[in-house]
Amino acid sequence: MKEIVAKDQVDLGSARCVQLAFAGMVFRLFRSLITVAILGMAVAFLAHMLAYSVMSGESVRRIWLELEADRTLGVQLRRLESPDPAATILTHWQRRDDSRMAEHRAWAGLNEADAAEIQRIADAVRVFERTIHSFSPRQRAILAGDRGTLELLNALADASTREAFLERNRQLERTVPLGSAEALTRLAEEDWPALQKSLARVRAGHLRATGTLEASLSPQTLGETLIATPGRVEELAAAAGFDLQGMDFPRLAAFAGDARLQRRIEETLGSMVIRRALSRSLNVPVADVHNLRLLTWLADSPGHAEEFDALLAEAEAFEPLGAADVHRVAARALHVRRLQRLVPEAPDLDAADSLFGLDTSARWLILLAFLVCVIGVANAMLMSVTERFTEIATMKCLGAMDKFIMLMFVFEAAIQGLLGGIFGAVLGLVLAWIRGASEFGNTLAVAPVLGAVLIAALSALGIGILLAVLAAVGPSLVAARLAPMEAMRVE
Repeated sequence: MKEIVAKDQVDLGSARCVQLAFAGMVFRLFRSLITVAILGMAVAFLAHMLAYSVMSGESVRRIWLELEADRTLGVQLRRLESPDPAATILTHWQRRDDSRMAEHRAWAGLNEADAAEIQRIADAVRVFERTIHSFSPRQRAILAGDRGTLELLNALADASTREAFLERNRQLERTVPLGSAEALTRLAEEDWPALQKSLARVRAGHLRATGTLEASLSPQTLGETLIATPGRVEELAAAAGFDLQGMDFPRLAAFAGDARLQRRIEETLGSMVIRRALSRSLNVPVADVHNLRLLTWLADSPGHAEEFDALLAEAEAFEPLGAADVHRVAARALHVRRLQRLVPEAPDLDAADSLFGLDTSARWLILLAFLVCVIGVANAMLMSVTERFTEIATMKCLGAMDKFIMLMFVFEAAIQGLLGGIFGAVLGLVLAWIRGASEFGNTLAVAPVLGAVLIAALSALGIGILLAVLAAVGPSLVAARLAPMEAMRVE
C-alpha cells in the first residue's frame, strides 16, 4: 500500500495577495468605487478642515497683526493728545505692562509700596471680572442686570445690594467671587474705592503731561507738528514725562497724515456743491453720495482721484488734496474696512496654538465624520466578504491558509484607502483653497504655510489608509475563520 504523506500547504506571498485583491476589486468595480468614494469623501473632509484651518488661521493672524499695528498707532496718538480713561489705566496694571506702569508711577508720584498695593487690588479686580464673565448670560443678567463688571463692583459697595447679590449667587449655586463673602466685601468697600483714587491720580498726571505737551507745541496742534516735524514732538513728549518705548514717530507721523487726509476727503461731502458734482461723476442721486461710495470711487482709479482734485480746485471752499495721496489713502481705508469685516475681533489664540488651529467643535465634528466613515467602510467590506463566501470556500479547499484570506481582504482595503485617500486629499486641498479664496480673497495666506498644508494633506491621506485597514480587520477575520463546508452551504 502506497504511503500517504500530508505536505504543508503552500504559503503564497504578499505579492500574490495584492494581485488577487486588485483582481477582486476590478471584478466588483461598482462596489469598490463606492468604498473608494466613501473613503475619498472622509479624507477630503479631513484634508479640507486641516488645510483650511492652517490657511485661515495664518491669514487671520496676519490680518490681526496688520490691524493691531494701526490700532497701536491710534492708541499712541490719542495718548499724546488726551488722558486715558480709568478703565484703560486699570487694564495696563492687570496686564502688567511694565512701560506703562512706570509711566503711571511717575505721573502719580507712586512709591514701590503704593505700586504693589495697586497691583494687588488690580489682580483681585481681574479675578472678580473673570468670575462674572464665566457665568452664563442668563446668570449674569440675574446677578448684574445690565451693569458692566466695574459698575457692578461700584454697586456692591452698598451693603443691601451686596447682600441681594450674594443671595442670588447662592440660589444659582455659584461660587462667590474671590472665594468668600468677606473677600468680596473687602474689595467692594475698601480696596476698589482706594484703587479708583489711585487711578484718578494717574489720570490727573497724564492730563498734566498732555497739557504740558500741548503748551510746548502752541500755537500749532499736535497733529500738525507731528506731521511736519516728528522729531520735535518726540523730544517734547519725552520732556513732558511720556514713556516713548515702542513708539516710532516717523510711522506715527505718516499715520496721522493719512488720518488727516481721510478726514479732509470726507469733510468735502459737507459742501452741497461738491456733492452735486460728485453725483454727476458717480451717476447717482445726491442722497446716495456718502463716505463709503466716495472712497470706493477714489480707490477704483487714479483718474477718479485726479477728477476729484479738479472738482476741489473749482470750488472756493477747498484746496486740492493731491490726487496720488487721495487715491492711496482711499485704497488703504477700503482695505482696512475689509480687514475689519474679516476679523472683527481678536482671534482665538488657544485654538490657533492647537494642532492645525482646530478648535474643540471642529475636532468633534471630524471625529463624528470619521466614525460614520468607519461604519460605512466596515459595512462595504463585510458585504464584500458575505457575497464571496463561495469564492473563499473554494480557495480554502485549494489550500489557501487563514492568513492568506485575511491579508487579501486587508490589502484590498489598503488599495481602496490609497486610491480614496489620494482623490480625497487633492479634492480637500482644492476645496480649502476655494473656500479660503472666496472668504479672504488676496489676503489668503498660502505660500507661508505651504509646508503645513502639505503635511495636512499627507496626514489626511495616511489616516484614510489606516481607516480603511482598520475597518477591514473585522470582516477579514470573519472571512479567515470561515469553514469551507459552512461557506459552501451559503447561496
